[in-house]
Amino acid sequence: MKQRRTDPGLKIVATSYERYNGGVRIKRLYGSSTVTLFFVHYARDAKNASAWKKVEGYGPTPGDRKTDAIRRSGLLTPESAPGAASGTFTRTHFHGHKSLSEILDERRAKAEQGDWIPASGGTEKPFHTRSGKRLQYLYQPSTGRHAYYDVESDIILSDDEAFAALGMFGKGTFL
Repeated sequence: MKQRRTDPGLKIVATSYERYNGGVRIKRLYGSSTVTLFFVHYARDAKNASAWKKVEGYGPTPGDRKTDAIRRSGLLTPESAPGAASGTFTRTHFHGHKSLSEILDERRAKAEQGDWIPASGGTEKPFHTRSGKRLQYLYQPSTGRHAYYDVESDIILSDDEAFAALGMFGKGTFL
């Protein structure tokens, strides 16, 4: 089998320069609340900082975040990307068997709902339950929905999970 030779200058380089916690919304969208900022560029532009792109990378592991940053940079063309022959970009280890368009549609739908803010006009503060969980009551203005946020695990609790954490009996809905 003949090996394919490529121009080493076309190699894409992604160098991380900062990490931060993106919060619960990022965690729900990408599987981790950690966001890594990268400088992404072609190897041939290593000494030309003006050609570098600043890109955010999302994902549960550092490798996933780096791969995501390279994809978001626009330097990786669809024709050369993995999965281009089949026309489907998948990340089975992270998103199951969803195509890129399905993943982007889900992210877009979640983004349209908007952010969660502390309820009661922003006055709600985190508190400890009898079971030892640290919760905060939040409000989502775009949907008009309230929910409890588990501060330690960085997730929004379902109504049943919130009732259990609060030691309440019976079923109900937080409106």
